[in-house]
Amino acid sequence: MSKGNQYAKKTLSARVATFMYHEVTDDPTQSGFQRKSALPYKHGTLEFERHLEQIRQSSITPNLAHLIDFSLPQRNIMLTFDDGGKSAMYIADQIEKLSWKGHFFITTSMISSRCFLSKRDIIDLDSRGHVIGSHSHTHPDIFYNLSRQKMIEEWQISCDKLSQIIRKPVNMASIPGGDMNMLSQMTASLTGIKYLFTSEPTLTPWLTGELICIGRVCPKRGASLKVVRDFVQFRGFRKQLVIRKTKQLIKRALSSLYAWRMNRSRR
Repeated sequence: MSKGNQYAKKTLSARVATFMYHEVTDDPTQSGFQRKSALPYKHGTLEFERHLEQIRQSSITPNLAHLIDFSLPQRNIMLTFDDGGKSAMYIADQIEKLSWKGHFFITTSMISSRCFLSKRDIIDLDSRGHVIGSHSHTHPDIFYNLSRQKMIEEWQISCDKLSQIIRKPVNMASIPGGDMNMLSQMTASLTGIKYLFTSEPTLTPWLTGELICIGRVCPKRGASLKVVRDFVQFRGFRKQLVIRKTKQLIKRALSSLYAWRMNRSRR
């Protein structure tokens, strides 16, 4: 089988509304990354509680990726939390009140630093039935620009560190920055990852080789409850996809223009 056929994309039958959150805290200086760009992804506790209520009103109980049969044309909801900030412990408490479990994706270079989870916290989350996964080792913001070897290192180091902490294999990950290309998927698969979450706002998961790829939506801080309610009812994803594709085109065009100007200035 050629490499192209080996990693051919195949859409799966399940429909999955996967929510992506980061921090939930009333003091953003105490959890997660502290750069300005992280603020839109830090929800207050009351706002998060209201989001959970919208999800609770759905007839679908949030599930975990490894418990979903993606070959069945059924609707599913999942909850994911990126970065590994300290507020993950509060988040886990809140969703457990509803008898839910979540996926917590950890940036392993930040473990035990001031605003991030400790090893003991990660062990605790795992023991409570939540999924522990990789969010890369160093969180490169433009992951698809890395070389093949660098991608493999990011996945391998992160998964190995987490496996050593929870004493079991880690086979789920989310892409830092959200954007990915085929190389991102191939390198994840090569390092033993079975489920890869992106920020592509799609309800349709797909198979790349043996890797299950899952899109997500991110209701940012200040989003209306109607937006959350639409996502829970499997609406609004196409609009979000158009918006994201447009932003990606602009970002990549600006990146190319910047590179062209830098090259020209060196002449």
